[in-house]
Amino acid sequence: MLPLFNISVALHITFFETLPSDPSGSSFHSGAITLDRDGIIEIPKIDAGRDTPFLLYLMNGTPQLVMVELPINVSLPDGKLVSLTQPRWMRAPWGMHFSPRRIASEAKPP
Repeated sequence: MLPLFNISVALHITFFETLPSDPSGSSFHSGAITLDRDGIIEIPKIDAGRDTPFLLYLMNGTPQLVMVELPINVSLPDGKLVSLTQPRWMRAPWGMHFSPRRIASEAKPP
């Protein structure tokens, strides 16, 4: 199998306000949507085969809750759509939730 080059992965990103659930600030929940948009990740090369998987790591560096929805398919440079392999426990649309970045100085003592 040949490697794949210049793959575009469309995803949807939603940012939510982070609201405290209790006065101590030790737990929180999502509030209003502050940003809701589509994005694209450009992958220069993916080697073929199960022994060389492409791994994508995402991290939330904001003080907001973030939800990222991954597509079922990705687009190749020739316009062909190919299916993504997803964890078996996820169901489409494949979404991931990221807690806000927490800094020790932001946390309130109990």
